[in-house]
Amino acid sequence: SHGWLMPLRPVRLAISVGLVSTVRAGAQLGDLCATEGSGFLASASRCHGATPEVSASWFPIEERCQDRPGFVLAEVEFELSEYFAEVVPLLDAVAPSHPQRQALKTLEAPGRCWLCLWPECIGDEIALRVYLPGFRAALPPDVVAGLPSILPHQYDWISVEEGLRGETEQQPSLAAQLRVAFATPSLWGTLGGHALQNAQLRPHMKSVFEEVVTGCVWRLRFEKMQQASADGYLGKIWWSHGAWFHGWLWGWRADALVFETSNAEVSAWVANEYDVLVLIVFDITAASFLPHVQGLGPVRLVLPAEPYLVWNWALGRSQSGVMPSCHDQDRSARRWVQRRWHFLKRNGICPVIQDHYSSAWVPLEAAFDLAQSPEDFDYRFNLQPNESCSSLSNIAQLTPLLLAPQLHRYNLAFYRPWQAATDVQQRLQKLQGSKGIVMIERCKGAESADAEWLKRELSSRGFVILVPDFTQRRHGVGVYKQPRSCQRSHSEELIPELASSKYLVLVGRKTSAGQLLAEAALLGVLPIASPHKMFTRLLLPPELHAKDMSTALALIDSLESQPSKIEVLRKLVRGRAQRLLGAEDVPPLQSYLEVIASSPAPGVSPQMMRTLCAPPNSSARPTLMPPNSRGRPRFWRFAAGFECGRGSSVLGDAAAAASPGSCAERCRSAGGRVFTYDESDRTCRTFHHCRVVPLTSRSGSHWNTDVFVLESPSRSTAMDPVISLF
Repeated sequence: SHGWLMPLRPVRLAISVGLVSTVRAGAQLGDLCATEGSGFLASASRCHGATPEVSASWFPIEERCQDRPGFVLAEVEFELSEYFAEVVPLLDAVAPSHPQRQALKTLEAPGRCWLCLWPECIGDEIALRVYLPGFRAALPPDVVAGLPSILPHQYDWISVEEGLRGETEQQPSLAAQLRVAFATPSLWGTLGGHALQNAQLRPHMKSVFEEVVTGCVWRLRFEKMQQASADGYLGKIWWSHGAWFHGWLWGWRADALVFETSNAEVSAWVANEYDVLVLIVFDITAASFLPHVQGLGPVRLVLPAEPYLVWNWALGRSQSGVMPSCHDQDRSARRWVQRRWHFLKRNGICPVIQDHYSSAWVPLEAAFDLAQSPEDFDYRFNLQPNESCSSLSNIAQLTPLLLAPQLHRYNLAFYRPWQAATDVQQRLQKLQGSKGIVMIERCKGAESADAEWLKRELSSRGFVILVPDFTQRRHGVGVYKQPRSCQRSHSEELIPELASSKYLVLVGRKTSAGQLLAEAALLGVLPIASPHKMFTRLLLPPELHAKDMSTALALIDSLESQPSKIEVLRKLVRGRAQRLLGAEDVPPLQSYLEVIASSPAPGVSPQMMRTLCAPPNSSARPTLMPPNSRGRPRFWRFAAGFECGRGSSVLGDAAAAASPGSCAERCRSAGGRVFTYDESDRTCRTFHHCRVVPLTSRSGSHWNTDVFVLESPSRSTAMDPVISLF
């Protein structure tokens, strides 16, 4: 028995609760009690009073809750008119719809709810806050989590009913884990391999990597990375040319491979050691650095390291030279298309590119970046000037390629201490009455004048200006001479400076994904950025988009005049970034490969797609996987910032759902296999088949809509694809 002194009631209640220890699968980052489906169940909760029932099918909720091991049914009374008078003005930051405002209005009257939750969630009001303004008013989950807490005198727990008894602890199940490696030639620095070519640095690299095939292949095992990270030493021994893919290594428990040379013997070694090889390339043609032996694995996925590599390769331009392009004679163009396909097939490359730049969005918005002059052309970042092929609607018009939407993934454990530092810094600035720091990305060329103007304007308003300039660090640009210094510069200089900032301004023509923006979002620094950057569209509401410096200044002025909105927007942005950008959201590899292998590609037979993209059936090693919550379907995010467009097979009408987990249950009940979830208004749409298309200015869904796939071990993907890629 346990006793609580309930607020406003001088009565001690003795409540006997039979608790069951179970693995809580599906828990999200953040507070468990703020996560529907993990800490509480909206579908097994209900209210009386000013909050009418959503559906009569929810009765009787007692049975629904008691069927969940470890959950309790807690009765709570509330009177929240004072609370909503405080928080409703804060919600202007996300522009609630008329139905959402009406729902909030009804919550101002006194009421009573029965919430199905974990016992520890009775220790505060988070579950109540997430349920009422979150589910009942359908506000975005990150916005609700960022609202001020409900005060103790505004609510009262009055009774608790015990949950299901007699359940034994769920045991993890065995599942196959594919053996994965990320790989590059030593010429490129992405995995630090360039240092192997430096005789002076080679001893240092040998302390990090092991030479597994003499004179040919070097390997950094995942277990070594994991231990170095736990010891806080990873960033001091290994310069990986960026933290943007570390989350992939953690999500798939992948090794890092660097190839000095390769031959048939090396190919046989790789096929014996790995089931999947992810080739990080700066030139698509260089994906042939490892000879392919027909019938011999592993599956080869290509991950371009820059935004325009795929488009320029499809157009016939790369580091290797200029080939016949689409505006040449038709005969030449057709022949070059065939050569592209033969290149992929000859090198055993899955024709589904792991696209980290949302390249499919570019033609739909006519947002190709054309070089201003021939000298300005760089096959990594833009197209040649006056490129007639810039009117293309998708990559498939040039080559049998599909673009699978993917993201940079980070090792979130590194950023968590700095998140707390950012929060403290924001509170101190508020207490001191200081304006704070604005970080502005370094600009080049004509854009530098606009940046200087912005600096002057912000300085005149009392802001401190920071410009992260890698060339001005003490180690300079000597990344090949001092790899450890460069890695420490990121963790010991850039991230602390970013965490100290209030705003990040990232406005300019540069076509990068916006890595600095993503890191700012993870920390809780408010970014203002150009809409052509992928992370702007993916992580920021439209209110934080700026096409030029004058718009960025106007946004900062507006936010400074309404400081209460800043905290809501910070929590909104950081919550979405944490869900999307960590290893926790990396798709399960076996299922992911099955889905992309079944996607129809132009000019490629289903059998060939499976040959090049499907996972092997035999060499996977068993691993322990946590069980799912009782009776809840497994699902995973396939594409963030995308929707199911024309050509999809819709099942039923759109409906409200408390969370993606609730939407997954609705999808399974309807016989669907894929669904979209719109976080802005918690709208669930279910499909039998989804033609995945990027969100654009003409989309009917909100900016934070994602596509999810249901796990189905009996699914036959070969003849019945779940996903069609744009």
